Amino acid sequence: FFIFHHPSMSARQRRGKKDAATGPLPPAAETEPSTYTSASTPEGTDDKPDAQEQLDRALLSMVATKEKTKELHGQWRDHLFRMCCIALLVCFHQLHGPLLECMTEIKDFNKELLDENDPNTVPGSQAILIVLNDSVCELLGIVLVSLTTYFTAMRDPPGDRTSWPYIAAHALVPLQLALFYQTKIRKGCIPDPAMEHLMDGNEAELKTRSFPLAVLLNLMISAAYWFMRHSLDKCDENIKMIEKLKLQLAEAKKKNEYTKKKVGALARAKADMERYKKSGKTLRISDL
Repeated sequence: FFIFHHPSMSARQRRGKKDAATGPLPPAAETEPSTYTSASTPEGTDDKPDAQEQLDRALLSMVATKEKTKELHGQWRDHLFRMCCIALLVCFHQLHGPLLECMTEIKDFNKELLDENDPNTVPGSQAILIVLNDSVCELLGIVLVSLTTYFTAMRDPPGDRTSWPYIAAHALVPLQLALFYQTKIRKGCIPDPAMEHLMDGNEAELKTRSFPLAVLLNLMISAAYWFMRHSLDKCDENIKMIEKLKLQLAEAKKKNEYTKKKVGALARAKADMERYKKSGKTLRISDL
């Protein structure tokens, strides 16, 4: 019989002999150890913070939020102060119109009386009183806005609802509204008996006063400060709630530790009883 040998068959035979000579690989050499094992991280560790640490973080975050809120409120008060300064200028502008009109009326009245050779003209001191009486609504508005401006300018500590400018401005608001509705229609600043001959047929020339800006400004400032106080009260309430939770958690931990100690003592006592029962000895009080 002729047996044909292929070159690959002889190579396989040589490899088989070599493997038989060296023997099988040991189990440790067959597989390389992995670079990461479960033993690389210590057992019993947890990346999650406990409840006490979470409450501490929440408290720090709430305190930081309160400080940031105070900073924002300071910027808000600065804007309100600038707005009050602008409103004060507008109130002076509202005062300028009635003053000028009243002075013009008095001047025309005196001129007409002089033309009629009537000596009963309005003297200078009486003219000043008449002008102030006619513009008392606008003057009170200036006082009210000045108090509100001073209130918004208060710093260290900032003004609140117990500050005297705030209380005084609020007390003047009803008086301001009453004066406005009483003198809403301007019929002239000189008393009626002296002006009857000048007012005939001039009803169409009657003018209406502008609504006092001071009242609107006071309401807006009050709303802004109420909102600021409300937000700070909310922050204080949240801080107190977190502190209360921390106290409750500490008490719960103490209670759990006491319970664990008590359960451990009972378990040890039970084990001692079982041990004495198995040994057949009599349990004495001194053994406890």
